[in-house]
Amino acid sequence: MLGRVVAVDYALAMLSESASALLGGVLQDDARMTAAQVSLLMAIVASATLVIWGMYFSRVRNDRHE
Repeated sequence: MLGRVVAVDYALAMLSESASALLGGVLQDDARMTAAQVSLLMAIVASATLVIWGMYFSRVRNDRHE
């Protein structure tokens, strides 16, 4: 079972990485954004995801300890 979990985790990581590369290319080609603008946009999205995940994780963790 552990091998399957690791395989799914690796597959999802590769899917996320390829989707990020595809989105970056599309933004540069079709939206006429520079590489710096694409990097800034992706950094903002990643930071927002981190904040949302952190808020969710802290609430779930606090609910389990109460």
